[in-house]
Amino acid sequence: MPAEPPIWILDTSALIEFKRLLPIPEQWNAFVRLGSLVENGRIAMPRQVLAEATTVSHPDVPGAWAAAMRKRLRHTLDSDYHFVRLVMAAAGDVVDPNKTTDDADPYVVALALHTREQGFDVVVVTADVVDRPPRRISLATACARLNVEVANPTEFLAAAGIWPLRGDSATGDPMA
Repeated sequence: MPAEPPIWILDTSALIEFKRLLPIPEQWNAFVRLGSLVENGRIAMPRQVLAEATTVSHPDVPGAWAAAMRKRLRHTLDSDYHFVRLVMAAAGDVVDPNKTTDDADPYVVALALHTREQGFDVVVVTADVVDRPPRRISLATACARLNVEVANPTEFLAAAGIWPLRGDSATGDPMA
């Protein structure tokens, strides 16, 4: 019997990167399909990601989508604070010390740990993969410290069947 697909924990950087990766004519359909994954419980996001994506002055497609998903998410928006403490102890330098608002990164990892403890396989989806020592580490490094699997937005979109679409020879993708 095939393994259950993972719960994808989305970071704000991934939402922003989706807009760059997806051709403009495909964005609406792709975000509708992402919404189906939310409704099926395959995507989770902490409250802080929703806040980061939606509090800009003029939210674009990812921000508007995130706002619409808030009530459709099947997994908690707020992981137990125990998990946040674990993240901060092992990878507290994931928080940008110059940021004046709540940084979503530790909550993304905490939600992954919380969801994994509930028996699900989890993968954090992020474009934040570059460490900037001594100021901060990337979300990918924080996940590695806590043994949480990571995928970049391109890998996620392909694995989730969002983009490139199978059979789309225009992309030059070997999956086509």
